[in-house]
Amino acid sequence: MPKRFITLPILLKPKPPTKREKRMQKEKTRDAINSALTHLDNSIRALAKNNDEKAVVNSLWLASSETEYALFLFSFMQLEKSESSPWKQSSQSKQVVEMGPALASAQSLLKEAKNNIEAGAIERAYEEAWTARNILLKVQELFDKKRKSATAQTTRTR
Repeated sequence: MPKRFITLPILLKPKPPTKREKRMQKEKTRDAINSALTHLDNSIRALAKNNDEKAVVNSLWLASSETEYALFLFSFMQLEKSESSPWKQSSQSKQVVEMGPALASAQSLLKEAKNNIEAGAIERAYEEAWTARNILLKVQELFDKKRKSATAQTTRTR
């Protein structure tokens, strides 16, 4: 029986992205932030108009998803010291969050992130998108707690 050799791939350093690839990454990131802003607008509108919780939660989830995708795209841009940045380390978990102002704050941060992408301030845009995502997650947690407490009350009354 002949011997078979297994060839292993040679690990090469990834080549730096070309100008075209960088431009495409910026465009995709900007598009994801635009999409997040659209969904966030829908969420804010649903909250203000008729307080339709299901529409707010659905739009909020989509805005969070697009923001997360934008952060994923930022990770390909080889940003300097992104893991050790102080704004990533700080947590505001003890702060009380109100839905309306929190959504407006996230919206403002995402608009600034979009403007900073267009201005070439990618690090700053990444920081703003990161902060907006944390705010959106806190609002989602509020809705989850609200839903769980409503479910618990319904269960107790039966």
